[in-house]
Amino acid sequence: MRSRCTTGTQTADATPRATVDHFVIATRDLDQTVDDLHEVLGTRPVEGGAHIGRGTRNYLVGLGDTCYLEVIAVDEAQPEPDQPRLFGLDKAFGPSRLVTWAVTADDFEAARTRADAAGAPLGEVGELRRAAAGGEVRVRLTERPDVLEDGVVPFLVDWGTTDHPAPNLPRVDLVGLRLSHPQPARIRRLLVALGVRPALVWGVTPALEVVVQGTHGLVALR
Repeated sequence: MRSRCTTGTQTADATPRATVDHFVIATRDLDQTVDDLHEVLGTRPVEGGAHIGRGTRNYLVGLGDTCYLEVIAVDEAQPEPDQPRLFGLDKAFGPSRLVTWAVTADDFEAARTRADAAGAPLGEVGELRRAAAGGEVRVRLTERPDVLEDGVVPFLVDWGTTDHPAPNLPRVDLVGLRLSHPQPARIRRLLVALGVRPALVWGVTPALEVVVQGTHGLVALR
């Protein structure tokens, strides 16, 4: 039986619906952040690879059979890309942060259209490619020069015919996802348009928190 990322994000039987796909940590020092995660989780993320032509590379750790945690950074071995790097990596921020999350929808284009109509423009549709042991990984995704609502509203991904990486990754268990925003009612409408309903509370500033079960106890990622 496949285990799914269950964080209260699935809708009832009515459409639309979407599923958590992955969470993204952006970092200035990929090796150090991987070491830090290994220490606190008790599980070491493994190298994903370089995103061809996009100027980034990543490491991954599984959160179940259908979702994972991505740690992404600038890839100094690649030339400057022709377009901005994803997730604000070209902009100033601290050493590392949980920057956003992704969902897969039953219908990628329909979910994108609903989000736009609800006031959550997800941006253009792009593609990421990276080499992998089983062949090239390709994923289609919505992308913007920034993250939507400081990462509280997810972007969309579509794996197409590419095998999802999560089942083959070292794994920790996802315990919970919690969002906060100073305008929770508005954000809730946007999330419902995408097909997800995670825990959402009022907060002074937008925030995304993921809790996982590490070897030594619960770990909160922000």
